[in-house]
Amino acid sequence: MRNKSKDLYENFLTVDRGIIVMDQNIKALKSNVIDLQENIDKTKIDPDKVFKELQEKQIIIEKNKEIIKEKMKILNGRNRMLQLSMNRNIYYKKVVYVLLSVVISIIVIILFALSFFKNN
Repeated sequence: MRNKSKDLYENFLTVDRGIIVMDQNIKALKSNVIDLQENIDKTKIDPDKVFKELQEKQIIIEKNKEIIKEKMKILNGRNRMLQLSMNRNIYYKKVVYVLLSVVISIIVIILFALSFFKNN
């Protein structure tokens, strides 16, 4: 009988140790669950807030697009003015060269005429 009660007592101690270990495991799991819930709460994203931020960024992008379009219009206008100015300068150069060649031609004709009439 003593062996039986000793065996029962040892079984009881083993079960008791198992219960203590399980209780510790349950406490650790509860602690892990609480930590996970806190992390989830910290990292939770508010869809309305994100949507508003995206709308604000989209508005800013649209404004920037409009500003870029306006600056492109100004740049195109300046490019056209530069092109017209260059064309005008080319025209004036041609006029000056033609006048210069006419003057030189007149001088050459006068010199040729003077030399021809001097020899005769």
